[in-house]
Amino acid sequence: MKRFLLTGAFVATLALFANQTKAVDNEVPKTKVWSLEKAKAWQKKQGWIIGCNFIPSNASNQLEMWQKATYSPKLIDKELGWAASIGFNTVRVYLHDLVWATEKEAFLARIDNFLTICAKHKIKPMFVFFDDCWNPVAKAGPQPDPIPRLHNAGWVQSPARGVRDDYKKIDKLEEYVLAVLKRFKDDDRIRLWDLYNEPGNFNRNSYKKYELKDKRERTTYLLKKVYQWADKVELSQPVTSGTWASIKSNGLLNRIAYNCSDVISFHNYSGVKKMEEDIKFLQNFKRPIICSEYMARPSSTFAKITPIMKKYKLIGD
Repeated sequence: MKRFLLTGAFVATLALFANQTKAVDNEVPKTKVWSLEKAKAWQKKQGWIIGCNFIPSNASNQLEMWQKATYSPKLIDKELGWAASIGFNTVRVYLHDLVWATEKEAFLARIDNFLTICAKHKIKPMFVFFDDCWNPVAKAGPQPDPIPRLHNAGWVQSPARGVRDDYKKIDKLEEYVLAVLKRFKDDDRIRLWDLYNEPGNFNRNSYKKYELKDKRERTTYLLKKVYQWADKVELSQPVTSGTWASIKSNGLLNRIAYNCSDVISFHNYSGVKKMEEDIKFLQNFKRPIICSEYMARPSSTFAKITPIMKKYKLIGD
């Protein structure tokens, strides 16, 4: 009898362990990537794109931007008006799966409202689904005060711990991604979809003790999945994923992004020399290129970097 109980416990333990671990192969998923001709036609239609990563000033993270209690259309309207006044025609905006999990249709309605505000100012956003950066612990509802002297002390990852640490919960994110993409797949107010921000960014020392030890494997798994999910929707907008760090390395994560994206996007906070090196490398893919994060004084500034983007025709003619 005792042996039976021990065996049952052992089997249950194995089942739990199997649920938390999953082999991730080293292959790039096959997806229906836009032809080079279609991607370049889209590029020509866009013209010169200039903008910023946007979050309203009353929000410390994506949850505060989108949740019912703190969504602020009047403030967003005012601040996007400021963006338009200095010539910005795009903004990169992060979504969060926890808002979908708790509010669903109301979340979709707020995205639609946000798009209406953007259109008023002739701004087309670039929406980001998932993000590996900063606090891996997040909860819906009122957000905690930022931690003093910690960089990006309010920002949270998507998915956060609680979802990321369970492969079955990661798989359930398909419902969220497809709901958003299907709702807005033909919406001309959207410029493109950024499926995953900086996959493989492990936060250096800011939140190291809270990270999963196998985060790279889980990121790789989700990055493959989100491209495959997006592939199920006939999108009128292109998809991309913002690569970071060493553009030529980061292994499988970058290979997935470069081979599964309709247009290439990357981040660079270095100076002119490194920016040019990255652009020349990415030109090998023959696709439109967008730098969706830069500007780190003093090496990377608008005055130094935007002429380089214009020189190499990162977007537009």
